[in-house]
Amino acid sequence: MLSWNMRCYTTAKLDQLAMLEAPDGGPVLAYLLQETWEQHELLGVPRDYQVLTVPAPSPSSHEGVALLLHPAARLRWSKAMATALAATIDWGGLQLHLVVAYVPPMTAPHRARLEEDGLLPRAADSLVELDALLDLLPCGEEPVILMGDLNARTGDRVPSTPDHPPRVSPDRTVDARGRALLELAGRHGLFVVNGTSEAAGHATRPLTSAGAGSGGLGAAPACGDHVLGESSSGSVPAG
Repeated sequence: MLSWNMRCYTTAKLDQLAMLEAPDGGPVLAYLLQETWEQHELLGVPRDYQVLTVPAPSPSSHEGVALLLHPAARLRWSKAMATALAATIDWGGLQLHLVVAYVPPMTAPHRARLEEDGLLPRAADSLVELDALLDLLPCGEEPVILMGDLNARTGDRVPSTPDHPPRVSPDRTVDARGRALLELAGRHGLFVVNGTSEAAGHATRPLTSAGAGSGGLGAAPACGDHVLGESSSGSVPAG
C-alpha cells in the first residue's frame, strides 16, 4: 500500500502512480490519497483500479481523500465521513480493513468558516469522526490499517496498545492532537508504525521528491503523516 498527500496536484501526480511499485516490487494493493481538493475526476489512475472518494467540502478548502483499489481486490464494504474513508476488502484470501484520513491543521485559515457551516468537525474534535469510523471496524480481531496526514506530532511516544514496540523519531515534539492520536490508537489497539522496527524492516523509498508530507508504509514520514496498523497476529501486513 502507498500513502500520498496529493496537495491538489491530483491529475499531474496520478499520472505518476502507475510508475510506482510496492516496496517488494509486487502489485500495489491500494493507494491512500489525501488532500485531493476538488479534483475528483482522478485522471490517470492506474488501469482498472477501483476509485472511492470523499470530495472536499468546499472548492476553497484543502480536504478530500481517495482510495484506489487494485482490480483483484474485492470491495466488501465502505463508509465515508467528512475527513476519512474506510473500506473492507478481500485480498488473496485475507480480509483487510483500510482507512485513509486527512485531518486539517487546527490553525488552517479556512477551518472556521467550514466549521460554522457544519462541513467540518470543530478543530478540537477533529479526531472524533476518525474515532467513530474505527468503532465500526473489528479492531483487535482482524487486520486494520490507517494511513493519512493527520497533522499530529507524536514524537517517539507510543500508545497504550499492549506489546507496542518502541519508536524512534528525530522529532521530539508532542502536541495536543498528537496526544489525542495516541489515546485513539490505544483505545482501538492500534500500533503507530512510524519509527518502529516493523517500519524499518521494509525497504522503502519516497513517493515524491516534494519533501514534507510524503511517505509510505515503512518509511519515516513527516511529523504529520502517520501509519497505524493492527492485526490479529500483532503485526502489520506489508504491500
